[in-house]
Amino acid sequence: MNTSSPTIPESSVTTDRDGGEVQTTQRRAEPQPPRNVTPRAETSTPATSTERTSNHPPVTEGETLRLDIKDVGNQGDGLARVGPGYVVFVPDTEIGQQPLVRIETVHENFAFAEVVEE
Repeated sequence: MNTSSPTIPESSVTTDRDGGEVQTTQRRAEPQPPRNVTPRAETSTPATSTERTSNHPPVTEGETLRLDIKDVGNQGDGLARVGPGYVVFVPDTEIGQQPLVRIETVHENFAFAEVVEE
């Protein structure tokens, strides 16, 4: 035998602006079961060493590599992109060139390089 009482709407009678009676019905909210919430840390898989985001620049000082000049900066230097969000400035180059360069100075988001071979 079910001892819980069913949800019964509560009704009331009010008077509108014109003096007429208006009956309103308001239902009581039925309790909702708690949502199954799992903390993110338990559901995410740990990153492997190759998937971790590194705070290290993708180039090192003294490194030699061939870059593809895609743009020209405000000072006229060629710009090559190495990885997402990392720019290498190469003076005396033009869009479309693919010079062999040596990385001279490395910063967090950009580097400067010199042309070794056109």
